[in-house]
Amino acid sequence: MPATPDVIVSITRYTVSVLPADDINHKYFALHVELKPRGWIVTDGHEYYGPDGGREYSQSTAHHFADYDDALDLAKGMAPHLSLNGDTATEAYHRTHPAPTPMTVYLSTECADPACEHTLNWHSTEDGCILPSCACRQFRPAAPPAIVTATGTEAPALGTETRTSYRLEHRQPGTHAWNHGTPGIGARWSYESRAKAEQRLAEARDRWPAYEHRKVTRTTTVTETVEPEPAGA
Repeated sequence: MPATPDVIVSITRYTVSVLPADDINHKYFALHVELKPRGWIVTDGHEYYGPDGGREYSQSTAHHFADYDDALDLAKGMAPHLSLNGDTATEAYHRTHPAPTPMTVYLSTECADPACEHTLNWHSTEDGCILPSCACRQFRPAAPPAIVTATGTEAPALGTETRTSYRLEHRQPGTHAWNHGTPGIGARWSYESRAKAEQRLAEARDRWPAYEHRKVTRTTTVTETVEPEPAGA
């Protein structure tokens, strides 16, 4: 019995558009890159486009690309600017995919975390509350599950938690005292991410080369215990 030949799968058509396939206007603002016997063509289903974006109305006279990458590059460059009834593809996209309305937040707004007693002017969008002493939950992992005792009562889960944060310090050469933060900025920024702290350290060295800079690692261990009940309670 002769061997079964290998199955050949060929991709002969690509669709290019700034609108997702499930958008109601997708078909009106889409280009197709198709393989024909003479090469690859770029078409919207009615007209054909050459390397300079010029139009042809017949496939027989349309430009055929030898490399599909060139055809795809043309289609991707044209896709945002396709026009129908006075609207471009980009305008059609924003009409069906409006940008979310930003929420108004004031610096005097209180933190949503009840454990944090500071307003948002003490917060960083990257690291939460910037005060190292703050108990903001952003710096805490999820609480462990509660423990059920033999009597069926629920006792608080206990544990030891270690938090690590990083801060920057600077000083003038020849001096001994290190100052928090960077020159000219009074806030004592704290970072939960080592990579972010190292990035800020490199930026500080570039921006204030006349100063010495360093990164300080702060590790805090928190242990929770249950206070014993007073006698006779």
